[in-house]
Amino acid sequence: VEAEVVGMGDVDGKIYIELSSNDSGILIGKRGATLDALQFLLNLMVDSKIRHGRKIVLDIESYRDKREMSLVRLGKSVASSVA
Repeated sequence: VEAEVVGMGDVDGKIYIELSSNDSGILIGKRGATLDALQFLLNLMVDSKIRHGRKIVLDIESYRDKREMSLVRLGKSVASSVA
């Protein structure tokens, strides 16, 4: 699977890396499971001294932001149904 780094930076004290790929679905996996596993492995591979103790957040085509917005909408919908 080929991917390209399209963005990198510090966000809230974390190192943020954004990737883009034609095979983004494979890299993200079901409900982000593969993405989470890749992020975990990346944090293990990069020495804590190099990243100065900060966590690396890996994202593919803004999946994490889209997922968060989707969950917020779901929560609001359920809350209004309950009310």
